[in-house]
Amino acid sequence: MADFKTEIDTAASPYQVKFFGPIDENSSFPDMSAVATDLIVFDMKGITHINSIGIKCWIQWLDSFAGKMKIEFVNVPKSIIFQMNMVKNFLPNGSVVKSFFLPLYCEDEDRDTSVLIQVGKDVLVKDDQVKIVTPLADLVAADLKSLEWEIDVIEKKYFRFLIGG
Repeated sequence: MADFKTEIDTAASPYQVKFFGPIDENSSFPDMSAVATDLIVFDMKGITHINSIGIKCWIQWLDSFAGKMKIEFVNVPKSIIFQMNMVKNFLPNGSVVKSFFLPLYCEDEDRDTSVLIQVGKDVLVKDDQVKIVTPLADLVAADLKSLEWEIDVIEKKYFRFLIGG
């Protein structure tokens, strides 16, 4: 199994932190106390999974600095969306998810895939209602466009993180 690691790009504007591997009892998070910025972007694409001890470590790490800067999350995988929806403070107050992966399923081909959803472009939130505005066929890879795709999660539960509850 691969080890957890992070890459911090302080030359980027805003600062970016990329996460890779599992978040678990062996994860070591970077010291953010010296980071002087109002905004930081967390790229979650490389996270493979998270366990209960990893959740606790994540929240403790975020608590050490989250109130000092705004956090934007991008490329958030399904496993992390589930935690954002279930665990209080997993997604810190004032933070924003800019993009996330949405699982899709094609019954005719018994095939699944995930597509990257851009909040404000592919999905809109208004009056605590979430609406996907980009056709699913436009989101999948070119070789998959001819298939009939459906969302492979319970939308009301999966999109809860977008409306704060």
